[in-house]
Amino acid sequence: MAKMIEGQMSLFDGWLNISLEKKEDKKEGKKENKKAPVLIKKEAVVKKPEKKAEVKKEKATPPQVPEYLNGLSALMNDAVSLTKLSNYLHVEPVICINFSYLVYFSPSTSWNGNEILKETSRTDAFLQFEEDKSDSHTNFCRFTTNLHYADENANVWYAPLTMSTHANYSWHSGCYTREYDCVSFTLGQWKLTDYIKLPFCGLNTTDELISIIQKKSSFLYNFYEEWCPYHCRGRKEAMYLTLTEPYIETLVKAGFTFPNQVLDGTGRFKETELTLMHRLCQSGSNPKVIFKTDKAVYSVLKDTNDLKVWDLYRRMYKTGKINQALVQDLYRSQVDTKELEQMSSILGKQYNGKPLFTWSSLMNYLDRLDQFEAISRREALPLLRDYLEMCRQLEVKPRTDGDSLKREHDIMARNCREKRNEIMAREMQTACTDMAKYNYEEGVFLVRAVKDYDDLLDEAKQQHNCVASYAKRIADGQSLIFFLREVRKPDTSVVTIEVNPRGEIVQKFMAYNQPIRNRAITEFIERWNKVLRERMVQAKKLKKAV
Repeated sequence: MAKMIEGQMSLFDGWLNISLEKKEDKKEGKKENKKAPVLIKKEAVVKKPEKKAEVKKEKATPPQVPEYLNGLSALMNDAVSLTKLSNYLHVEPVICINFSYLVYFSPSTSWNGNEILKETSRTDAFLQFEEDKSDSHTNFCRFTTNLHYADENANVWYAPLTMSTHANYSWHSGCYTREYDCVSFTLGQWKLTDYIKLPFCGLNTTDELISIIQKKSSFLYNFYEEWCPYHCRGRKEAMYLTLTEPYIETLVKAGFTFPNQVLDGTGRFKETELTLMHRLCQSGSNPKVIFKTDKAVYSVLKDTNDLKVWDLYRRMYKTGKINQALVQDLYRSQVDTKELEQMSSILGKQYNGKPLFTWSSLMNYLDRLDQFEAISRREALPLLRDYLEMCRQLEVKPRTDGDSLKREHDIMARNCREKRNEIMAREMQTACTDMAKYNYEEGVFLVRAVKDYDDLLDEAKQQHNCVASYAKRIADGQSLIFFLREVRKPDTSVVTIEVNPRGEIVQKFMAYNQPIRNRAITEFIERWNKVLRERMVQAKKLKKAV
């Protein structure tokens, strides 16, 4: 019995060992199954190629300022005369004066020799007058220009040049004379530029520019040598412009005509034209990149020289006023620039955020005016534009379905005039009150300031002049208006006088703008003007003290 039990126990122990071994095998199998996918993933990973060490590109060193320009800068440190400076720069010492004073220059102690300077209103003057907004009677004025220089590598450098002067005013032969004592020159830092800066002055000779262009472009070199007359006034400017605006050559080769006026040098580019060209073009290797407008515009205007027309089409297309088909129709119908500007203005008018006209509705409206009111398109466009603008000012919805545009225009013009008079009377009142402190009476004459807007209208009616149009200038403090009267007849005008904020008499006329021939009146005005200036100086001192 005991042997049987031992046998059974041994069998049980064997079975237990086997079952335990199976459980252990299953656990190991599960562990192996869990690890297996990880091992497979590791084997499936593809190693990325090692990155090659990046080679840093060395930045191109900026070009150095040419020695010629350094020498010029050194020259500015010394006291030099305008004559010496102009000789050194190879330019004519022409100065542009943009006002109607009698002007002459006198030497300063820091200058060598007397200076004889020319006065002109030419835009190509060496130095341009920079208006001084100061209201002092003796002040410093400035004349400026931008010097440009092209080096051997066709890099264009520029630096602003300023001539400082001391201006003195004196009364001479019935008008004010402004005398300038030249004080010093100031030359700014030389910098590279990619566009012409106005006012412009080029330092290179024509032969130097031709040599630079020959290295840069055979096309431009052949053009200037064969087709551009050597004596053209704008030739140097044109060559500088082609160096700073290289896309001009690309456009000429592509058949566009407006850059030709730059290349041939027959006329000088003004600031407005340069601005329009920069709005239209940018640097690029082909017209698609160069033009800042769609092909629908630049492909149609290929033979157009006027940059104003280009800018109008560009803006109208950009704002959605016209589409590609309308660009072609407008160009074929040869609508002039003035009409295009008026159409663009009308299409831009809105009421409550909605456009008043589309292109088709505007054309239908113009046809209706022509057919039923006998108003041609040329006459209707300015009339309609002015009417819409007056409605905008008065915040009134325009009537575009009426039977008379002229009647609607005249009614709105009357309402606008009444509104403007009310506003102007309010704005003028403060200025008129301030001017009253300069009233003056002596002997048989008196001078008094304008009292209000109605007083200004009465003066214009009595004197048959345009002084009523000075209301805005009076309100803004740009002009002071005074009336000379006889003491025994204070309501009857004799002379109308305009004075600027510096106390200078700008103009003085009798009725119908006739000059003053009475010596007593002239001497009285001179004495009053002296008192006026003294009172102005005292008023400034009091203002500063406060």
